[in-house]
Amino acid sequence: MARATEWRRQIDEYANDVAKQNLHIVQWPSIDPDETIGRIRFGWQATHSTDQPFDAAGFVVVSAIIVVPAGLDPIELPSPVTDPNEDWMWWETGVFQTPAAVVNDSSFFEVDSYPVGDLQRDVRSQRKADVSGSDVYFIAQSTTLSAGQSDFYLSVGVSMLVILPA
Repeated sequence: MARATEWRRQIDEYANDVAKQNLHIVQWPSIDPDETIGRIRFGWQATHSTDQPFDAAGFVVVSAIIVVPAGLDPIELPSPVTDPNEDWMWWETGVFQTPAAVVNDSSFFEVDSYPVGDLQRDVRSQRKADVSGSDVYFIAQSTTLSAGQSDFYLSVGVSMLVILPA
């Protein structure tokens, strides 16, 4: 007989108090001992705005999901940019693109985004909770090659299928 499941959902529009920065860490719903993440569906977007033409175009942005023992200080989380080989549940990289720019006689405004197009992701890997429970984090980070050119706002939403204990 299949174990019972439930969906846990969360939306974070303009995460981290509407911060425009190079690193965003968002805690998603936690899982209790003997629970297992069965699937994650999420959508996200990193958005950089500027008055400089092609300011962030081509800069790398990485998103990752990690499951860690409950209570771990987020400052201790690995970086998806500098630690790409950690035990990530999901790891994705891309570059900012410039889908929109507005120009008139006296001003210029540009929006650089990643991803562009289909924003939905479907993670089918599974993770069982630590014996004391686990916290789930979504991390989005740009390289700091030119920090001001690659800082961004983050919006993300998640539906996490949790397989409940037998």
